[in-house]
Amino acid sequence: MKGMESFLKARNLCDLFLAQAERFGDQVFLRVKFKASQGSRDFQTFSFREAAHEARELAAGLICLGLKAGDRVAIFSPNRPHWIIADQAIQMSGGIGVPLFPTHTPRQVAARLRDCQARFALAGSSDHLRILMGMAKDLPQLTRIVSLDPLKEKSDGRVISCGEVQEMGRDLTDPAELERRIRGIREIDPVSVVYTPGTCGEPKGVVLTQANLLANLFQVLRTPFFSLVSKRGLSLSNLCHLPLGQVSGRLFDYYLPLALGGEINFAESLASLPQDIMGIRPQIINSIPDFFEQIFEILQIEIEVLDPGTRTELEKARSTLTEFGKALETGRPLPLGLLRDYPRAFRFVQEKIRSRLGLDRWVLGVCTGGKLDREVETFLRSLGILVAESYGLTEAGAALAGNFLDFKNRERPGFLGPALIASLFHHLVERPAERRVPFGSWLNLFELLADNYLLLSQVEMRAGTSGRPLPETEIRIAGDGEIQARGHQVFNPRYGYWARTETAQSFFTPDGWFRTGDLGEMDAEGYLQVTGRREDLFVTSGGRKISPFPIEQALRHGSFISQAVLLGENRRFVSALIVPDFHQLKRWADDHGIEFDRTEEVVRSDWVRNLVREQVESRNRELAGFEKIKKFQLLSQPFSEVGGEMTPTLKLKRRFIAEKYQDLIEEMYKE
Repeated sequence: MKGMESFLKARNLCDLFLAQAERFGDQVFLRVKFKASQGSRDFQTFSFREAAHEARELAAGLICLGLKAGDRVAIFSPNRPHWIIADQAIQMSGGIGVPLFPTHTPRQVAARLRDCQARFALAGSSDHLRILMGMAKDLPQLTRIVSLDPLKEKSDGRVISCGEVQEMGRDLTDPAELERRIRGIREIDPVSVVYTPGTCGEPKGVVLTQANLLANLFQVLRTPFFSLVSKRGLSLSNLCHLPLGQVSGRLFDYYLPLALGGEINFAESLASLPQDIMGIRPQIINSIPDFFEQIFEILQIEIEVLDPGTRTELEKARSTLTEFGKALETGRPLPLGLLRDYPRAFRFVQEKIRSRLGLDRWVLGVCTGGKLDREVETFLRSLGILVAESYGLTEAGAALAGNFLDFKNRERPGFLGPALIASLFHHLVERPAERRVPFGSWLNLFELLADNYLLLSQVEMRAGTSGRPLPETEIRIAGDGEIQARGHQVFNPRYGYWARTETAQSFFTPDGWFRTGDLGEMDAEGYLQVTGRREDLFVTSGGRKISPFPIEQALRHGSFISQAVLLGENRRFVSALIVPDFHQLKRWADDHGIEFDRTEEVVRSDWVRNLVREQVESRNRELAGFEKIKKFQLLSQPFSEVGGEMTPTLKLKRRFIAEKYQDLIEEMYKE
């Protein structure tokens, strides 16, 4: 293992991909579960070398099809090995990738393909192919549609299978042309046009260059945690389920495993995640707050069914692990008795809970795309899992700040620092990743004592924050509370938004800082707290400014509220649309002998309104008078992407919600 320096020299992502293929060769890189109809084996795998070979053939085939440097190539596909292979092939051939969410509607797909004038599109399934073929006649610039799956029949001359394209690539008239294009990739060249979710207005295509994406990867790799993963040669296995068209999915589920020689395991679907986790037993999971909250709820149910004695022992063990987690946050050494109990507590939690759900190798959870509930974070840390928040956005890369294990003052402590941090990392990451108990022997106990008294006061992983800015990244809070940033991962206003270059200028301050549109606070030690979106702020008729996000999140902490949206722009008081947690309501109804009807009937029941009202009133007691929720309406269907209320990254579309439920909203404000 040559360490991090071997790939920090990569000039671009394609260079990195090919270098890692040479370095790791036959080591497994991509792993996906076969469907029943595809064969008898459970999984299909691609080694680093095989993935690079397939990408080269596909790139050569795209050149044969007439792809020119700068042509836009859309990827309309679920996550799968050929998503990554196709992305690399597009770069090799000189194209610019346009990742689309696999859940986009035909109208959304057509709008994006028309906006970026895509000449090629890759379809990841028969459904995606059907959507592309259905709109092809209205998109004259779309010359070719490549199906990543074999074609059963050809009814359109523009459609060709990936296998056929690769076959063409093997017969490329001028093989040197591919090598010339690969060598010609520059740092300033665009890699992707990534469309924003469109929470406010029409989505815009963010142009991200090789320099942007590579810089963000290297910034994360320079953090102490991932630097140690690299230096110690850990090839960790991750669960890939966030759309790779999303910048956070791309960084943490694609580029990081590529750079670290890790294994990318593709989930079958969001619905199958619990089964996927059991089969894969991943070591790193990158996801959004909703996922971690689901894991929290599943774990709570598992604990409830344990017998009383086991549950009591489990609470003691979790208490011990929680105290160790607090030591990482505060730097305060732990008492000897608690240190003695730590290995036994970890073993008990591992056997009784983690192994039952396939979480027995899980060492790091990275939460992106929103603020993680502190209770959920604390609970997961009480199971011996390191959980870190990361803050970023499409225009500024997946990560501007991260709450990864870090040194105070960003300086390694003393001459013993490297040895001590390596010891701590070995026990908190390497051993659990192999299903081994940290500090599991008397010899290890001396290491634990040294870490406790000499190191814990020098490192921290502060929960409840998005961490500090990454290396070579600057963050400041403007006078109005907006988070502003500078760094090489921030998109270049020279390219800006596709076909809207002039629009990008308005997102930068006169002195060159990117205006994120997010609101936040930063403490004296540089830890960032994201408190909401500037455009989500509303002003009541009394002139009071209200940030809805923290109040909505607080409402969801209780048992009976799943989703909530605050309202009150130019209104006399604050109101809310609330989606109850029907799963919890069903359990409550069963316990109290109440018949649970259809959700449309349930939301009209007095007992449901009373339970939700109690939860609302509980949160109201923590709010200022002008923030209190005076009225609410219950909805029978959750907010979703299908319903139009949420983006593919599960962010609320507030304007759409206000229009869709206008009648219900007006009813709350009647005299």
